[in-house]
Amino acid sequence: MDQSKPSFFITTPIYYVNADPHLGTAYSTIIADVQARYRRSAGYNVKFLTGMDEHGEKVAEAAAKHGMTPQEWTDSQAPHFKELWSKLEISNDDFIRTTEPRQHHAVQYLWERMKESGYLYKGSYDGWYCVPDETYFTDTQVQKGDEEYGSVGQHLCPDCHRPLERVQEESYFFKLSAFQDKLLKLYDEHPDFVEPAFRMNEVRSFVEGGLNDLSVSRTSFDWGIQVPFDEGHVTYVWFDALLNYMTAVGYGVDTDEARAELAYRWPAQFHIVGKDIIRFHCVIWPAMLMAIGEALPEHVFAHGFLTVRNAETGKAEKMSKSRGNAIAPQDVIDMLGVEGYRYYFMTDVVPGTDGAISFDRMEQVYNADLANSWGNLISRSLNMSGKYFDGCAPAKPA
Repeated sequence: MDQSKPSFFITTPIYYVNADPHLGTAYSTIIADVQARYRRSAGYNVKFLTGMDEHGEKVAEAAAKHGMTPQEWTDSQAPHFKELWSKLEISNDDFIRTTEPRQHHAVQYLWERMKESGYLYKGSYDGWYCVPDETYFTDTQVQKGDEEYGSVGQHLCPDCHRPLERVQEESYFFKLSAFQDKLLKLYDEHPDFVEPAFRMNEVRSFVEGGLNDLSVSRTSFDWGIQVPFDEGHVTYVWFDALLNYMTAVGYGVDTDEARAELAYRWPAQFHIVGKDIIRFHCVIWPAMLMAIGEALPEHVFAHGFLTVRNAETGKAEKMSKSRGNAIAPQDVIDMLGVEGYRYYFMTDVVPGTDGAISFDRMEQVYNADLANSWGNLISRSLNMSGKYFDGCAPAKPA
């Protein structure tokens, strides 16, 4: 590995494999790809990481729905992601899967480090769990169902508004509550740790409201990485998934080469994430790293949702696989081509805020910007170069 150049390590989230990739997953990846390409051109040694989040209850349910084992299901999904990134000319250097041996080794090494840190204890979890979002909620955080969501009397996820499950199980807990002051100090000393700035305000407000210890193991199902010192427990999906960023640069591997790569590549310069997972990346992840004495990523950039109009209600809704309102990337590629696709999402959708998208708007931007403005400029330039310079660029400025 050439370490003569400065390192630039950028990551996307690793994506759930409960369904095929859609525009939202492609959006995060294109943002990271544009930055990676720019940094390469500026002389950096870039590592651009993306991948798949393959564990958890949601993935196990998707596999069962399709009559497969979880491993069979995740193996069937990997080609869909890789094929889309190839079509969109994504220049990632690595594609990590959480079912890979390197991730299993790193997560089990993390468990041992956490055990040594004193920030881990065994207890019992009794509370609410959102399977689609793989997120825990307390009684005070739960949203009560109403007529708007067609769920009167139900307990709903405050983020996605879908029914929650009541979970009671033995669990290991991470002492997240011990890191409130440390996190607030981080935000004070590094105000650009979370970008855009208004997202930092959201994160700070959440932490100032108090932190609960986090259940980081599951005993009610077995699709996950086993806790090395307790056979009946598997790793909570986010405790597993977040570590992928360090796994990809040699974390936990006891060789000189791996240690050199980790020292060169970590910390990452940018995590690109959606705003719905900002709490995991800007609260839980830095607290985990503090607990085991590792450096923190330099920046977390949280983009908004891609929204589509609900034909029945007229309201803008987050595009998601779970809601069934996702637009297939191939449909946009067929309409705009790859460059048109990338151009639209990097110019018409403001990265920090939600962006309403439609095929009509895509066509409008394509025609106005690429066909008319840029297309007209290029056409005129080529015509003039042919007329005055025989179609060749002049050796000196004209």
